[in-house]
Order: sequence, then C-alpha cells, then structure tokens
Amino acid sequence: MTSKNLERLVIIGQLKRIESSTFRDNLFLKFIILYRNDLNTIRAFTFYFESKLKLLDLKNNNIEDMKSRSVFNVQIQTVDLSYNRLSILLSDTFTYCFVVKLLIKHNKLSKIETGGVPETVNSLHLDYKNFHFLATKQIDNLKELEELTISHNKQSHVDNFSVFRQLKNLDVSISPSILTNPTIGTACIYCEIKAVFCKCEETFWIACESLDDVSNHDITKRSWTQLSIEPKKCDETPPDGTLGRYDLAGLNNLEQLFIIKQLKRIEYKAFDHALKQSLRYLVLYGNSLGYFVRRHTFIFDYLKKLSLVNNSITYIDPCVFQNSKIETVDLSHNQQQLLPDYMFCRCHVTKLIVRHNKLSKIRTNALPEGLRFLHLDHNDFYFLSTTQLNNTSQIEELTLSHNRFTFVDDLSALQSLKKLDISFNNIHKVSNEFDSLKHLTVLNLSGNNLIKFSFPALVTNNSSTHFLILLAYNRLKNLHLDPTKAVTLALFGNPWNCRCLRNMEKILLSSPRYVNSIPCREVELHSDRIPYCTMIDSYYDECNDDQIPDEQFLLFRRLFGTDKCDSVRIFQEHSLYVPTPPILFGYPSA
Repeated sequence: MTSKNLERLVIIGQLKRIESSTFRDNLFLKFIILYRNDLNTIRAFTFYFESKLKLLDLKNNNIEDMKSRSVFNVQIQTVDLSYNRLSILLSDTFTYCFVVKLLIKHNKLSKIETGGVPETVNSLHLDYKNFHFLATKQIDNLKELEELTISHNKQSHVDNFSVFRQLKNLDVSISPSILTNPTIGTACIYCEIKAVFCKCEETFWIACESLDDVSNHDITKRSWTQLSIEPKKCDETPPDGTLGRYDLAGLNNLEQLFIIKQLKRIEYKAFDHALKQSLRYLVLYGNSLGYFVRRHTFIFDYLKKLSLVNNSITYIDPCVFQNSKIETVDLSHNQQQLLPDYMFCRCHVTKLIVRHNKLSKIRTNALPEGLRFLHLDHNDFYFLSTTQLNNTSQIEELTLSHNRFTFVDDLSALQSLKKLDISFNNIHKVSNEFDSLKHLTVLNLSGNNLIKFSFPALVTNNSSTHFLILLAYNRLKNLHLDPTKAVTLALFGNPWNCRCLRNMEKILLSSPRYVNSIPCREVELHSDRIPYCTMIDSYYDECNDDQIPDEQFLLFRRLFGTDKCDSVRIFQEHSLYVPTPPILFGYPSA
C-alpha cells in the first residue's frame, strides 16, 4: 500500500487474499476494518507493521485458517475475529504481539493450543463456539486476565480458574448442566439455568428457571447476593409454585431477589431467617398470588423496596407487613378494591404506590405512620375523606389522578403536603379546599371540568415561593391573574374567552414572575386549524366567566384534543378538518 499517512482503512466486500507484509510501511495506521470479504486463509506475516493499532477488525470474512505468525510483532488494542469459521487457534498465530482485548465470537472454535492467546490479553471473549471443555492450561499464560466470557458453548463442567488472580468477570452462561466447582475463587455458582454471570470475587449474580434450581444447590448459596428466578420461555401457563419456609434458607448474604411468573402461594414466614436482615430489594412480578391471609408474610428490617406489581392480588390481610421497615411498597397493577385496617401495623413505610387497581375505599388506620409519598392513580375512588387519611400528617406528595372524584374533600390534615395531583377526574368546582395547605407548591387539576378557578390563599398571600399550577383541559373561560405572584401555569386546552385571554396575556407577558406553560401554542396553533379561544362573547367585546354551552365545548374539545397537547398527534388528526362555524373560535390569525 502506498498511502503511508493513512490512519483508518475500511475495506468491505472486496478481497479474496492479502499478501504478506501488505501493511508494513503504513506507520500511521490506527484502525484496520475488513468486513464481508472472502479471505478464507490469513497467511504468515499478513499483519506485520510497526504502527500501534487501536483496532484490527476482521469480522465476517469467512476466515477458516490463520497460519503461524499471521499477526507478527505488532501492538494492537483490540483484535476482533468474530463471525468467521475458525476451528483452532494455533500456538504461534500471534507471535511477539501485544494485544489487550481479543474477541473470537460466533466461530467453530473447539481448541486453543497452549500459548495461542497473547499473554498480554486481559479481556478474552470466546462465546458461541463448540468448546466441550476449556482447560486452564490452554490460557494459563494470561496472568493479567480480568474478563473471560465463554457463554453459549457445550461445556458440561468448568476447570479450575483460581490461577487467574486478577479475574473479575466470568461468564459461562447458556451452557448445559454446568456444575459447581468449589476451587473457582470463592466458588462461582452454576445450575441448569437460563443465564449465569459469575464473578470470582465475593459477590455475583445468579439466574435460575425455577425454585427447584435454587433448592438443589445448598453448598453455594452462602455467597449469593443477587438472585433472579424466572422462566426460560414466556408461556401463558399460570404459575402454580409455592414459596416454602425453607426454600430460601442459606441465602445469608442475599441483597436482591426477583421471582417472576413462579408463585401461586407464599407460606408463613417464607422470608424469615437471614433474609429478614440482609435483603434490600424484593421483586415479585407476574405471579398469581390472589390474596395474603396469613400474618407476618413480609417481615424485614432494612428493605429498600418491595415490589408486588402485577401479581393478581385481590386482598391483603391486616398485619401482613407488621413490624417491618420498608422504604417503598409498590402494589400497582393488581385487583385490590380495599386497603384493610392495620394493613401496615407497626410498620415503617415511606412511599406507598397502589396504581392501576380497583380501589374505592381505604379503611381507617390502613395507611402506615410516617408515610411521605402516596400514589393512588388509576383507581375507582369517588371521594377520599379525612378519616381514610388517618396518620398521614407527614405526607408530602399525594397523587389521585384518573379516578372518579367529583369534588375535593377536606385536606387540612395533610399539613406537610407539597405536591397534590387530582388531574383527570370529574371535579366541577374548587373553592378554599387548598387554603390550609401551608407547604403546597405544586397543584395539578388538569383534565377536570372546572368552570371557574380562584388561586388558593397560599398563593395570594405569599410573594416569595414559586408555585406550579396545572389547569390544562378544563372548561375555563377566564382566569384572574395577579402580576405580583410567582406562578408557572399550564393553561392549554381550555375554551378561553378570546377577550379574557387577551387580558391574561398582557399580564403573563408583562410580569417576569409569571411563566405561561402552553407547550403546543407555537406549533399546532399556527396551523390556523386548532382553536385556542372562543369568540361567543366577542360581539359585545366583553370578558365574562359564564360557562360555555356544552355543544360548543364538545366541538372545541374535538378540535383541540382531549388528553394532552402533543403537536404531532393533534396536527395529524385535525389538519384536514376545517371547523364550522368558524365564528365560534379564535385562531392565531383572527
């Protein structure tokens, strides 16, 4: 090659042969990428040059044979020989070479001669091959090896890898009937499973297909810190397993446990013993648990999160979470209609999430003391009384969106509340319900049927705190603004009276303390097809707060959109529609 200053060389689908020493005079080469060529054989001294190469990429070149000294006397950061047809790696294929990372994935490799891998390699990837057994002596020259992946091979057991003192990551996943070998560092763990990712250190991750896989490996459990039990295939068969009291015995160091599509029942004190103190994250998903009727099912000392999402739970007995300390409990996507009395008796829970259920009632004393975040979105609540929110004076964030509320009850007990979301309900009127909430800074009333809205006393009496108030998609025609208040508003999707809107805009534009959040205004409103105000009173050039007639409101809502202000969606749905009669609505050009 004559281009001596070349730094990057890419050749795709061109070559059948490369002569020896072809690249020797290219002193500045950093990257050589040969892809989808038909090279078949790499001859001696093919890659022999003095430049320090960052990447030699020979993927997908139909290479079946690499002769002795194919790569000679070079320094290369990464060599990638994946997606070829190599069946053997000779002892002197890489001669006098400095290579850091070597990838030979998706070949037919079944043998590596002693010394075949350069001794400088610290990351070796031999996945998707025909290895029945990789002997340590084949690669024991790799004293600096930190990462070894030999997944998707045909190994029935693993050799002693304790010679690799620097090894941090070992992947032997998707291999049949891998058994435990206690001589591997602190004993990498294997069972007949979907995936194993072992680290020859103190902790590692293990993934099994069923509870039987866990119970069959008693010796190795002591070191597990993360365990996932999930089926290999996503079939529709209902789970029918039982988590017994001693199924998880011996997992003294387990911190994270995931059980997916396995269980129909959890026995009394199934999570007792060492798990009570060691476990930090427990996730049960896609099981068919139905109901919990035994006491003390979940008793933990230091659990950060308990996720019981999508487990077909219909009822939870009182005191199931008794005497536990759990930061977050997530019961979303189940079928509960009621939270019973003393469900969290003497239990410390900071955050409770019960979204997408069928809840319509919360019993007195159902909620835990010390609760700070409560999310009850997408349920069937018509009201939520003060008695139902007993022991919740410390709640800082309450979300009740997508329920059936028609009014806002007394919230004076929630003296610590900072964020309140009651969006997408059927609330027609609010008056002084929020005046007693001294710490409230975020209020979301979007998606209701509000005809009038007055700012809470908290806003009108406070000139220093910045508030966020979302009023999108209501039936507001006018809003009385105070230019001295610091408020961010979401106002889009309301049938504003055009004259009132002009008055509001003057205040919004003149006051640096107001931020008018109308994210779709600049894009789709400029199409002259999406209305943003009503002109019913324009003949009299007056601004009033009267309710817009239902038939005109429905037409306005049909044109504007019904759920969120998304410019692409609204433009696509309405760009071909010319509203009639146009006198009802105001457009940017009006």
